[in-house]
Amino acid sequence: MREINTETLIGDMMIGDVDVAYSTYLGYDEIAHHSGVRDEDVWFALKGMDKQIKRLLG
Repeated sequence: MREINTETLIGDMMIGDVDVAYSTYLGYDEIAHHSGVRDEDVWFALKGMDKQIKRLLG
């Protein structure tokens, strides 16, 4: 879902009709609630979210 959210935002940005956009990346929240905020999988989810944000900024 992270990639789909990012691709949708990139498409909206390319059209140019968007002043502000909001997207929810749920991976971290779900893992942190289930396994705790220090679980190894949480860091994997955060790195994935960072990757998508870098795509939006680049």
